[in-house]
Amino acid sequence: MKHMKMNKFLILFVLISNNLIAQNLKLTLDNAISLSHMSKSYQIVQIDSLINEYNYELFRITRLPTLNMSGSFPISNSISIVTQPDGSDKFLNRFNSTSSAGLSLSQLLPFTGGSISVSSSLNRLDNFEPNRNTSYGFNALNISYSQRISRYNEYKWNVKLNDLKRQINYIQHYQSIEVINQQVVELFFNLVVEQRKVDLNRSILEFSEYVYEKAKAWFAEKRISEEDYLDAKIEYYKALDNVNNVYIEEMKERLKKFLDIPEQTQIVADFNFDILSTYHFNFDFNQIIENALYYNGQLNNNYTNLLFDQKAQQLKLASRPTLSVSLGGGFNSQADYIRYITNNMNRQMSASVSLSFTILDWGHNKIQRRILEQEIKKIDLHNAEIESQALSRYKRELKYVSHAIRNIARSQELINLLDRRIELLKINVEHGRIDIQNFVQAKTQMIRTEMSYIYEIRDLYMTIYKYRYLSLIDIRDNTVIVHR
Repeated sequence: MKHMKMNKFLILFVLISNNLIAQNLKLTLDNAISLSHMSKSYQIVQIDSLINEYNYELFRITRLPTLNMSGSFPISNSISIVTQPDGSDKFLNRFNSTSSAGLSLSQLLPFTGGSISVSSSLNRLDNFEPNRNTSYGFNALNISYSQRISRYNEYKWNVKLNDLKRQINYIQHYQSIEVINQQVVELFFNLVVEQRKVDLNRSILEFSEYVYEKAKAWFAEKRISEEDYLDAKIEYYKALDNVNNVYIEEMKERLKKFLDIPEQTQIVADFNFDILSTYHFNFDFNQIIENALYYNGQLNNNYTNLLFDQKAQQLKLASRPTLSVSLGGGFNSQADYIRYITNNMNRQMSASVSLSFTILDWGHNKIQRRILEQEIKKIDLHNAEIESQALSRYKRELKYVSHAIRNIARSQELINLLDRRIELLKINVEHGRIDIQNFVQAKTQMIRTEMSYIYEIRDLYMTIYKYRYLSLIDIRDNTVIVHR
């Protein structure tokens, strides 16, 4: 955390140092994305990733041996029934203590799903009333193996689920980073749009003011009509009203807040419009769609299907007879004195086989399996519908990319033509010819074209970063962010 704050400070220091003359922080899109990787949102993503790794580590260690040590020292003083040597029972006051200490080692067997354990324990019995005596019991070694006889191995199923979940978490980690990048891109271009609006309105105001001043002078000289003069004045006041910084300041605050930039820092979104010509957009259309469908549907569907398969196996197992086998053996002894505890060791052995099955459940298990079958069928239909809709949407949006590039190029050409038209209108004004209708038309076209141009660029970048998230491929140069 401290390193991230230090890195963020260094990035801000370098950016501000490079812009001291302008007294502004010129923020490029790449700068903004770099700063976002020091933000609270990014830190949360990193913490989630760390938690997932810890959970995976917790599962991994379940197959490692477990060593336990136990001990107890209970004391009892009570009246209880005691069987006498002649077979009769009698209430006697008993005051005794039974203390014990033990050590056990257990191990899961992944291939069978059974478990093996090794244990040793020492017990001491102290009788205080009615007669004072002490005895010891020693279980030197006990080895036992327990196994449920069935084809279902819960550990193997959990391994499959855990491995698939880890893959999902890995992909979602990088997608979460791309979600942050998307948010930065949106906030950055919202500011770019507002900056462009302000620059455009100021340009229109400058031109309107120029026309108005000329019209005022010529009207005083009786060279133009009052109607032309009033039209020029009205257009000037309208242009004056359009110049304000209300929305641009709001966009700046939103971006600064998201990037945790100090409130007193003044920022300017610095976007190079010529950079679009350097992108090739040579992406593999089919690969993008394949990745998007897999990462945002099929991968999670595989996990859900595996969960259903496990549940189906459990239901199938519950309807069949269950056979369990447990085997054990070792050595133990008993003595009145601790020094003699190992003198007389006796072998011990235990074995048990248990069989259980349900005779009558009124079709409960069968109904559960039928419900599960219908749930699987419903989810398959739902997933197929979602995938079909997503496929159509992906195709439409990716085809839009080439259309957007052509629109941006045409808008740029049209802006150049409109700039030339306004220059010609200025020349006409210089010669005393004020055509307010053409002036209004040129101004309207310029505003519409400029805004269409910047919105197309913003939407194109949103599409670029949307598919970085969906497919983990950058469609600008077909760079693979994460390999499958």
